[in-house]
Amino acid sequence: MPRALLTLLRQVLWKDRPIYAHYGLTHRCNLRCAMCTIREQTPGEELGLDRILILFKHLRDLGGRFLSVGGGEPLVREDLPEVLEGLAGLGYRVRLLSNGSLLDEARLAGLLRTGVRDFSISLDTLEPELYDRICGTRGMLPTVLANVSRLARAVRFEGGLVVLNCVLSRLNLREVGTLHDYAHSLGARISFLALEGRLADAWHFGPENRSELESTFHRLLSLKRRRGNALFNSSAYLRLLRLRLLGLHAPWPCHAGRFYVSVDPSGGIAPCHGLPLSAGWLSSGTHEFTPWRPVTSRPLCPGCLRPCWTEVSLAFSDPRSLLEAALLWRQHRTARGRA
Repeated sequence: MPRALLTLLRQVLWKDRPIYAHYGLTHRCNLRCAMCTIREQTPGEELGLDRILILFKHLRDLGGRFLSVGGGEPLVREDLPEVLEGLAGLGYRVRLLSNGSLLDEARLAGLLRTGVRDFSISLDTLEPELYDRICGTRGMLPTVLANVSRLARAVRFEGGLVVLNCVLSRLNLREVGTLHDYAHSLGARISFLALEGRLADAWHFGPENRSELESTFHRLLSLKRRRGNALFNSSAYLRLLRLRLLGLHAPWPCHAGRFYVSVDPSGGIAPCHGLPLSAGWLSSGTHEFTPWRPVTSRPLCPGCLRPCWTEVSLAFSDPRSLLEAALLWRQHRTARGRA
């Protein structure tokens, strides 16, 4: 039985070790997205390759098997290929999170040589003027779309997966269907997520948007039931997202500090991005780690609906979400065989 499958089985039975981590490799970025709060943080220390591998070897030994590497924009790190190759060499299934603007042909070739095949690309609109407004750019969308198209073609033949991450707001709700169809045309997937941070109020949905929201999510949930759709979200997540965007309570069984952890550029480890707590140990440049202690109480949690956390918890607590995830990966493997 594959080692990753044994780890998943352990989680289902004991639910006591982190199987997934999000690593913010850097807080630096070449864009100035209006909804992003990371760019407002003062850039600090970033771990070098040796310390990165020490830290993630420790997480792997605890049970970690799945890793998302983001930022900021990770492609601003010149040593990104070496970092990804090292992490993949530790046995992680690595996904790279990027805005796609720097992912030109040469960089893509270098990344594919590392063995990484899974990518998530931020794409909130297909309208050039709106893209510039959201991302603080000028004329960047054609470059991003060209890079995404090249990525999707390359990764499909390499057996990987491309997911487009789309933050929903009142600015782009009308594009939901168009964005889904665009992802489908590439052989990619699309994940919709909630707007958070300082613009959550400025771009939020008001009473005047309720009818359009309800109609949009009715279509999305119907689409999710159709074979061959491009949705990466689970049905349970889409229902939670509907509640959140309507301004209603959207409860879900958070397992931050148990199933997953967040690692910042300096190597600090916390249950998630929103909690300033140590998840049982500190990484401050030393090579020593205290014993793992799962976090069972999160009194300071500000609340979120990030798919990277929510979908993991749903997969371990909602049988339908687990089944949908299994079917998604089966469809992906089937499509890979036809590529």
